[in-house]
Amino acid sequence: MLEHLGDSFIGVTHFAIASPVFNKILPTTWRELQDRGLIKDESTLTSRGYALTGAAWRVALESNWDQSTQENLSRLAASLKQIVKGRQSDAFANPGEIASISGLPEGWVSNAVESRLLDYRFNMKGVKWYQGARSLIVIPLNFGLPSLRF
Repeated sequence: MLEHLGDSFIGVTHFAIASPVFNKILPTTWRELQDRGLIKDESTLTSRGYALTGAAWRVALESNWDQSTQENLSRLAASLKQIVKGRQSDAFANPGEIASISGLPEGWVSNAVESRLLDYRFNMKGVKWYQGARSLIVIPLNFGLPSLRF
């Protein structure tokens, strides 16, 4: 699914299970992926389909991690740090702005936010969507600091 997703945003990409690429996947596998929170059912009355969750994108990305992925993540972190630098409060940006600053595809930036990739990969205070809306990103003032674990 990650291969077919490419640099598109998981929030707007749906996979039809009748597609030749996916039609050999057993219904029990789809159910297991859904039960584990890795896919969401996006079926309609006329077709069955699923979308990846942020957790699934992160897991798939980490299983295919390479130097390019590491560089992309570093560019993203540097771009976000640039936006929040010198501020006295949280900063806000849309995925297009961050993509423009970082040179990364907008979908990749959105997927990194959706999956909380920076938080998980670096155990740091990362970014999130503003009030759950997938169009505005909150870059907290304490971006990049280690997450406190109690």
